[in-house]
Amino acid sequence: LQFLYFIGVGHMEVSNEDLDKVLSPTRYDERLGHYCIRSMKTSRVVTVMHRFEAFCARGMKKEFNARQGFKKAAHTITALKRLGVKKELRPDMVVVTGHEGGLLQIRNFDTDEIVASAMHFNSSTVTCITTTNTYIYTAVEKNTKTASSDHCDFYVWDMTDLSAPRHTLQGHHDRVSCIAAPRWNEHTPVTGSVDKTIIIWDITKSRKPIHILEGHQMMVKHLLLTPKHIISGSSDSSIRVWDWQGAPIDCVDTAHMGPIQYMSFGLDDNSVITACGGGTTRESGVGPDGRLTSLWASKPTKAQILDVAFDEDFVISSSNDAGNVHFYVRSKKTTLSFLLGSQAVRTLEVDS
Repeated sequence: LQFLYFIGVGHMEVSNEDLDKVLSPTRYDERLGHYCIRSMKTSRVVTVMHRFEAFCARGMKKEFNARQGFKKAAHTITALKRLGVKKELRPDMVVVTGHEGGLLQIRNFDTDEIVASAMHFNSSTVTCITTTNTYIYTAVEKNTKTASSDHCDFYVWDMTDLSAPRHTLQGHHDRVSCIAAPRWNEHTPVTGSVDKTIIIWDITKSRKPIHILEGHQMMVKHLLLTPKHIISGSSDSSIRVWDWQGAPIDCVDTAHMGPIQYMSFGLDDNSVITACGGGTTRESGVGPDGRLTSLWASKPTKAQILDVAFDEDFVISSSNDAGNVHFYVRSKKTTLSFLLGSQAVRTLEVDS
C-alpha cells in the first residue's frame, strides 16, 4: 500500500510540503481550495460517472496496465473506435458521465474533450451507467416537472449511434437503482429496482424481461455477476444469491444490521466484500454452489459505512462518523481507526 487517496467531503491533516511531494505534478486550485489532477468542465451537474472496461465479448488487440486507481479494471477504447474516433486516446482516462437534464457524455478525461454525447427523453437525471464494448446501459430518476414514468425504463445505447436509445426496456414498476452486465455476454444485462425486484434481460431476443427475481423486501442496491450466479444486496439488510434461470439459491445472508451500502468482489470472484448502514464491514467466501461463508467481520463503528477500498493487505472503510477511517489489517485480523478531519470521508481509493 503506497498511498491512500481521500476524495470528497473531508481532508487529511498533512503539511503543504508533504502534499507537494505526493501530489506532484498535480496543481492546486485556489478557487476550489484543493489539489486536483484534472478539472472537468461541464455545463450540467454530473450525477454519475463510469469508466470503460474490457469485456470478453470483444477482445482487445493488446493489453496494457492502467495507472493508479484504474488499475483494477482493464480498460478499452474499442467502443470509441466504433464511433469513428481516430486520434490517440489514453484508455485509462476515458469515462462516461451522466448529468442532470438527461445528458450522457463520453469524455477524454486527459484532455477534457467530449468524444460523443446523447440525450435522454424528458430531461430526466441520469442515475445509473454501465458500459460494455458495444453498449451503454443507463437508467434515470423520475422527472417531477413532467411527471413522466420513464424512471422505470432501462435504456440501451449502441456505441455506433447515440442519436437515440437502441432499446427502451420496460419491466420494473419503480426506478432502476442498479445495473450490471456480465463480461462473458454483454447482451444479458441485469437490473435491480426500488420495486424490490431483479430482472434478467436478453436484448437479442426480446424487449421484455427474461426472468423476474422476487424475494427482497426493500430496494435492490447492488448486483454482482458470476457465470453461475447473481448476487444482490438490498436496503432490507440481506444478501441473496440466484441462478441465471431466476431461481433463488437456498442462501440468504442476514448478518448485516442495516442497509447494504457497499458490495464488491474481493481480490477475485471467490469472495464478496460488503458493508452496511450499521457500521459492519465483512468478507464472505462464495462457494461453487453459490452459498456464502463468512470469512471475517469488522465493526469499528455504529455509524453508516460510506465507502470501502481494499488491496491484499488492508480493507479500508469510511463512515458517517466525523472523519474516521478504519483499516482492517488482514494479516493480524484487527481494525485500526484514524481521525482524519471533522467531516465524513465519502469516497476512498487505493493506489496499490
